[in-house]
Amino acid sequence: MNVTFRVDKDTLYIALFFELENVIIKDLTIENLLIDVETTLKDINSIVIAPLAIVANNVTLDNVNIIGNIKYSKLPDKEINFNVVNDGYFVYSKDNTITDSTIEVTESNR
Repeated sequence: MNVTFRVDKDTLYIALFFELENVIIKDLTIENLLIDVETTLKDINSIVIAPLAIVANNVTLDNVNIIGNIKYSKLPDKEINFNVVNDGYFVYSKDNTITDSTIEVTESNR
């Protein structure tokens, strides 16, 4: 499974979907998700990671379960700000309904 990435100015966004709007996701299970961050982009100052989506508006999750790991294989040799949603759902969200769902992602070797 591929994970989406997007670079916006000096921020690298990583998620399964960048943006979800007006959708229902039901009965989805992803186990052993591995997000392997490998970048040499020198302009990156921030990395934002959300297993499902960065932005979510009017999204319904019902019985959605994601379990995985984030590892950092290669990063620029400088200070990086991290925003990792490892026990939540989205970085930016509005008007969402979440029932019977879990997202558990751990980080290693940052």
